[in-house]
Amino acid sequence: AGTKTSKLPTCMHNMNITQKRKGNVDRTCVNTEGSFECRCKSGNTLSVNKKTCEEHSPCSVKNGGCDHTCLIVHDYKERCECKTGYKLLSDGKSCADINECSDGNGGCQHYCRNTAGSYMCVCKEGFKTNINDSLLCDDVDECQTKMSKCSQKCLNMEGSYKCGCENGFELQADQVNCKAIPTTSPLTRSFGSGDRTTEGQGELEIENSTDKSVPRCPSGLFGPGCALTCADCLNGAYCDLKNGTCVCAPGYVGEFCASRCPLGSYGQDCELKCPCENRARCHHVTGKCECAPGYTGELCENECPNDTFGFGCKPCQCVKERTRKCDRITGRCACKPGFTELCDQKCEHGYFGENCQERCACPDDVECDHVVGTCLYNCSAGLTGKNCTSYCPLGTYGVECINRCQCAEGIGCRPTDGKCLCPLGRTGPTCDEECPRGTYGDHCEQKCDCEDDIPCNPLNGRCLCPAGKIGQRCENGKYIDNLM
Repeated sequence: AGTKTSKLPTCMHNMNITQKRKGNVDRTCVNTEGSFECRCKSGNTLSVNKKTCEEHSPCSVKNGGCDHTCLIVHDYKERCECKTGYKLLSDGKSCADINECSDGNGGCQHYCRNTAGSYMCVCKEGFKTNINDSLLCDDVDECQTKMSKCSQKCLNMEGSYKCGCENGFELQADQVNCKAIPTTSPLTRSFGSGDRTTEGQGELEIENSTDKSVPRCPSGLFGPGCALTCADCLNGAYCDLKNGTCVCAPGYVGEFCASRCPLGSYGQDCELKCPCENRARCHHVTGKCECAPGYTGELCENECPNDTFGFGCKPCQCVKERTRKCDRITGRCACKPGFTELCDQKCEHGYFGENCQERCACPDDVECDHVVGTCLYNCSAGLTGKNCTSYCPLGTYGVECINRCQCAEGIGCRPTDGKCLCPLGRTGPTCDEECPRGTYGDHCEQKCDCEDDIPCNPLNGRCLCPAGKIGQRCENGKYIDNLM
């Protein structure tokens, strides 16, 4: 009689069995040598029983490897995004700070200080940030804010101040304190005596006096205590020696013409209004518009042309034929799918698509198209399908599954190399042979443990006791009554 064969492993008849049961997500049965195992679809993990799959977010484990934000996109794949002020690096995970100060000093009037994810404008000593525009700096009036050390008068300057004195006082060497100027002494001149006047003789009497009048300031000096010079009038202003004031040049205001025209005005006495658009500033003297990043035109009324950006609409550095858009303000490249950085680099291995943030579904040793994600070249031996995720159909094996299994009828082979997967109790290159006497099990590698070389079941090794023998090993005799 023929030997009874065992039921093949679950995956034997169909290398791509996918089961869906209530409460369970997709799972796939995969053949292994002499056995099989369950594997889960992307986005799921195998439970502790090794048979069912559970939904799993890739972002739940170490934030998906992302520096900042991990997002779930289609097919349960993760995508990393960076916070404002950072850019995503080519590895699709890491974020690097953007140095805004490297382009046009960040638009700051004085200093630009880069910070993590942002930047800030810093004013020179003696200045403060403009309350309406954080890019600009205004002079600090130390005299009004009582920050000066002057003993009498305080004169505000651009970014600083000077001390002055009241009439009758002069400024000391420390440039802070004042000292009284010495008064004139009494004077009497005698021209003679008598009640009448003789030619060439006479007497002029002058009463004792403490006249405290002070001489006028010498040429080139003015102001309290003659402490100021014409050089103290700043930014092209000249000094009026009669009234001791500075006459400002166009574009400047203040006691010493230290300050530029307020935001939105320009010209003589800052009486003209700037005509600029799109938050542009105008030159404080000429009124010429100084465009913000991303704008151009006489009045800054136009956006930068395509492929230009920033202050003055500089040319973008992106590779044009691989770029969808160059940000007109920052110059950041929005690449076509499959490219990154300046759109001059393809997605690194394992990634594809928009911003190179999609994960390829191909095995690690199979390249995928950096644009659409399809698996390129030949799939590994034993795999097939668009993404090389399916095993060869039953009866085939090898690269592109072009080889036919050479096994006994109804017996499958290993999809990678074509080795026949013999059921229990069968052996031989094509699995067409029964286990030799005295052996059983997988590939007939187990030895029967029966008395007197009695054969065993080739599937499970159970001893096949002949008549008159009993016991696990057929080691005991059995009495049989021969009825007549």
